[in-house]
Amino acid sequence: MQHPPGPAETGFTPGWLNGKTVQFFYHTNNFFCRTPVEDGLPVGSTSGCEVGSDGTVDPRPGNLPILFVMTPIGFQPDVSTLHCPVVGNCINHPHTIDLSRLFGPGAANAPLPAHSHIIDQSNGNWWELRVIAVKDLATWNAIVAGKSLATVRALQASDPAHTHIGADTLTNTYLFFDVRPGQ
Repeated sequence: MQHPPGPAETGFTPGWLNGKTVQFFYHTNNFFCRTPVEDGLPVGSTSGCEVGSDGTVDPRPGNLPILFVMTPIGFQPDVSTLHCPVVGNCINHPHTIDLSRLFGPGAANAPLPAHSHIIDQSNGNWWELRVIAVKDLATWNAIVAGKSLATVRALQASDPAHTHIGADTLTNTYLFFDVRPGQ
């Protein structure tokens, strides 16, 4: 099953690329989540999207660039640092996502958390999502200051126990956008 049916909205969200803020232009395609997921377990969200298992089918053949979704867990960062600040609502993103592999069965149909985006290349087309949990405000603020995957990798390397920042977590979720220069 592929989710969702229907046309995509057109619009922008910000993202970070190599220390700068860029704009993601969403057009043409809505998000893509294909079930079953790689480990074969059912997905509990109404969107068919899940964090914790890779998808079995990509929206197109070939290598896909990765969109790193920086998600604050257990604290509230300044809303101005969130690219998608409204829980459950971001253009061409799923409204719900299965977080049960991370937080238990009660999170099988959770609203999409507020988050920000990091990429390491300028591209346009389908992007594979990887989620990275950020667990405290100091780590979040370091990411906001660095605005780059290099900053995230340095923070992950200095925190092997994942006390402050998590590892990359697979999803079966894909977004379609082009990268535009920042404003």
